[in-house]
Amino acid sequence: MKKTIVILLSLFLILSLTACGSSANQTEQSLAEGSSSESTEAPESQLEEPEASKVQETEVLVAYFSATNTTEGVAVHIANGLNGELYEILPEDPYTDADLDYNDDNSRTTMEMNDPDARPVIAGSVENMEQLTSGAQWLAGQRFNGSDSQDTVMEWVNGLELDLGE
Repeated sequence: MKKTIVILLSLFLILSLTACGSSANQTEQSLAEGSSSESTEAPESQLEEPEASKVQETEVLVAYFSATNTTEGVAVHIANGLNGELYEILPEDPYTDADLDYNDDNSRTTMEMNDPDARPVIAGSVENMEQLTSGAQWLAGQRFNGSDSQDTVMEWVNGLELDLGE
């Protein structure tokens, strides 16, 4: 169970960084084509941080980091598909519009995306993280668009053949 939580946490950390770049490219392309983009924000009730006791009792914890809300939508799909709890990883210093300008080589997100040593300081924590990460394995991630359906996302998750203790 702990390995499953850690694997999913690791996957979402990977996905969050790759999805941020994907979102910027989509936004740029959408603006160039004159099309509007749909928001993939989840209802606020789905984004509440679980209490520490809930995190420890939950079979599947879907932790995600989403500067532009692209990863948030994918995390909601996975949490719904696995009947898991959502945990949003937040930066200690919130992103500004200038930070999210992927067309600026000196923007915060561009530097974080291109330099593995440039990562944001995280606000908050999950209790017993050391126990949760014991024996964790890194798996290959997948880049998703914010508009990908739950079926598309879950097809990928199911293909990972994770041992969820079912």
